[in-house]
Amino acid sequence: MPKLSDLVWSTKLTPIVLGLRAAILIAAAAFLTAETRDYLASRWDLPISPQLYGLMAFLLIGIVGVLSTRRLFRELRLGPEVPRQFTTKLTPLLLGLRAAAFIALAAFLTIEGRDYLASRWDLPISPQIYGVLAFLFIGTVASLSMQRFLRELRADADFRLAQQAQVAARQLKGGEGSSETVHKYPWLLRWFLAFFGLIFVAAPYLSADPGKPIAIATYVVAFVIAFVFFATALYMSIYSVTIKHDGIVINAFRKREIAFPDVKDSKVVWTQYGRIIVVRLKDGEVFRFGGRLTDFSTLWGALSAQTPARTD
Repeated sequence: MPKLSDLVWSTKLTPIVLGLRAAILIAAAAFLTAETRDYLASRWDLPISPQLYGLMAFLLIGIVGVLSTRRLFRELRLGPEVPRQFTTKLTPLLLGLRAAAFIALAAFLTIEGRDYLASRWDLPISPQIYGVLAFLFIGTVASLSMQRFLRELRADADFRLAQQAQVAARQLKGGEGSSETVHKYPWLLRWFLAFFGLIFVAAPYLSADPGKPIAIATYVVAFVIAFVFFATALYMSIYSVTIKHDGIVINAFRKREIAFPDVKDSKVVWTQYGRIIVVRLKDGEVFRFGGRLTDFSTLWGALSAQTPARTD
């Protein structure tokens, strides 16, 4: 697993696409500079002299033009025969700050955009439609701006997990660690779910108007949600995975023991809920162990030391 500072990724953008992207960014910068001075004067009462604003606009468009065409010129200069690869030097902190800046800018534009369209361009939009469009716009910006940040975090997490798992596996093989490890869900997570269950139990009484009866549907919805939280907390309290020298013991509402010779392979995969360990048995049965289990790296190290690794 490479380090974050050595993370290399490939681009598949052609010079035509890069040129179109640069043209769009330059046009957007020109439009913003053309409209911003009147907006600042009318909305925020910030008059700026034409000379100073012209200089600032020239610098902004120039910076956007240089940054947006830099990669295009590099592609044209190097040619298609040279591998289009470059190394990113942005740390997760800088990527997170950049994503937060983009999201904050998107939120600011959506807050101010409706009044601007109505006053400047005489385009009134109903609050419902504008709310849906604003939600989609902010969601799209957040998704695009967070992709690389999350990819960096995932690469870092995989790298650290691989290192910790190797250490745990060496300790188990060398007899330095305990021959039996128990992995459960953290107590804080279990109490957190139980606390939310109590909130939904009390919700019908806290939200009721004085002197008015509480509707049956309110009781049903609140208590059903509370039951789900309590049941999940109970399951997490009972559930545990024990790694022994000869197999795996899974404790839930019933106990299941799996011998290592019956395991076909194991692998760590990423899902929308985070990392999980997938263990496949030779008879086709599959078990999944969530990344929230305590000492997850030790769990994976013990399994990787005792079971074949899955390569696909």
